[in-house]
Amino acid sequence: ETVYTPSNSDKKVGKVSLLLTSNKEKCHQPITGKVDISIRQTPIINAGKDIISCKDAPAVIFNGSVENATGVLWTTKGTGTFDTPNNTKTRYIFSEEDKKVGKVTLTLSSVGQEMCNSVSDDVILNLMGVPDVNLGENLFYCNEKPLIPVKGEVETLFTNDWEWSSSGNGYFKNNNTSLEDIYHTTAGDTLTDSIRIFLTVNINSGCVNYDFFDVYFFDGPKLKLYDEPACIGDTIILNAQPINVDKIGTYKWFKNDTLIQEGTEPVSYTHLRAHE
Repeated sequence: ETVYTPSNSDKKVGKVSLLLTSNKEKCHQPITGKVDISIRQTPIINAGKDIISCKDAPAVIFNGSVENATGVLWTTKGTGTFDTPNNTKTRYIFSEEDKKVGKVTLTLSSVGQEMCNSVSDDVILNLMGVPDVNLGENLFYCNEKPLIPVKGEVETLFTNDWEWSSSGNGYFKNNNTSLEDIYHTTAGDTLTDSIRIFLTVNINSGCVNYDFFDVYFFDGPKLKLYDEPACIGDTIILNAQPINVDKIGTYKWFKNDTLIQEGTEPVSYTHLRAHE
């Protein structure tokens, strides 16, 4: 009795022949026996990558693979059904109970591997609802080609498939790689009253949602001054007229780049021209 361990070369060829020879005795020649051994490769099974799908999708396609076996069998720990459970590529039609649980383990097993044991591989199906997307409130900017920071909130951890877009002709700095970005406006954007910025989020199988906010542009506040003729020694009261704004919060008067007065409304300055 002996034990023979096939080499890698034996396994690759798929068979090996063993000879058994008796010891030579005085009255007999050695006797030789031969046995042929077929070596079968262990099955290799792959159920594919885990999948995230929208609960509203009718079904999900799985595409597995098998080697060294003649067939496969798909099974589920949920309560859905397969349309072709004996094909590596199949559709899984999930049940209402699957949707309620939100997660299903599917198993692909090998069949027809002769004397070798069956092998299996699991794949996880995550079923998601429509993702919640929130961009916050509308924004207001002066029409001087501002840089607009944008930040989206997405209530799911199972996707990074999102897209920023706008009704304007500006561009986003990070090119849809982050939920926090900066929108660069153009002169064409600010010539309009407003633009709309969108964030669209997509989960596999068409589970899509979006949110948007509006950016309103307005002319910035200006102050208009009027020439005031005066003689030396006169007291001059300068009044600035606010434009594009109902009132001015604070103001500063400068003379030759030197601050001479600041305060709140009314926007006026009294100056005695004694030596000018």
